[in-house]
Amino acid sequence: MIESIERRADSAFKVQRKESEYNQIFSENYEEILAENREEIEDRRLPGDDLYLPPEIN
Repeated sequence: MIESIERRADSAFKVQRKESEYNQIFSENYEEILAENREEIEDRRLPGDDLYLPPEIN
């Protein structure tokens, strides 16, 4: 949704960006959101959860 708004604003204000720039902005925003979600998930874990989950999830 954020990307859609940014693209519409860029179009309205005649800002020209390359697709690679949009991809970079998207990946930065995406990583920020994922980091917040990871932190929230880690905070909700109970002792012993790591015994049942694969290492890449822990």
